[in-house]
Amino acid sequence: MMKMRRIIAILCTAAMLLSVTACGGKETGSKPSDEKSSVSSEPTVSEESKENDESSEKEPVKNAEFDVLYEINADGDAEVVGYSGEGNQITISSSYEGCDVVRIADSAFENCTMLESIIMWADIEEIGNSAFKGCTGLTEFSVPSETTMIGHNAFEGCTNL
Repeated sequence: MMKMRRIIAILCTAAMLLSVTACGGKETGSKPSDEKSSVSSEPTVSEESKENDESSEKEPVKNAEFDVLYEINADGDAEVVGYSGEGNQITISSSYEGCDVVRIADSAFENCTMLESIIMWADIEEIGNSAFKGCTGLTEFSVPSETTMIGHNAFEGCTNL
């Protein structure tokens, strides 16, 4: 019985990793001079619901949030560097570990076709190169008044904007 539970847990973990890859979820690379930190929480699911999920096809989750990954840069500010999980919206916080979130990094959400909406509490000063490139599901984006730089191809291929 214990071995069966362990096998089910391993299979569920593998399925979650595959779903992140299918949406283009990013694990960020480290930068040598930066302190790397991320926020990620995965809900626990009961054994019974895992079995039910395996027997039915998964449909996109409406109004579910991706987990936003942050990193503290050398200047002591925080930036959005990517995401994990699955959903169709993100919320960008105004601070992370006591640091102001001021930037969306290069390619942070590139090719995340499931992304439809962004809730932004942060005073984003910079949007990096290709930050939202290929986000075909994105239907609206309001550039914050504090934004002074939008990188090359930041919204390229966002056909529904």
